[in-house]
Amino acid sequence: MFAEIKDNYSLGGYRKVAITSFRRVENKNLIYSDREYELTLANGTIIKNVLKKEEWELLESNSIKVIL
Repeated sequence: MFAEIKDNYSLGGYRKVAITSFRRVENKNLIYSDREYELTLANGTIIKNVLKKEEWELLESNSIKVIL
């Protein structure tokens, strides 16, 4: 899974950075079906981002749950 990050030096103004981990953040102020996530990117950046249903379904469908 990749995140498109605004980058004025890249062709098209965006570059893709791999998402290495994510976790859902509780946010009761969101519109129904939107979810907030904290994303850790391969370049070490940690961002919080609100994802629409289509986006978070894609994010979560590309992962498995492991219980330790």
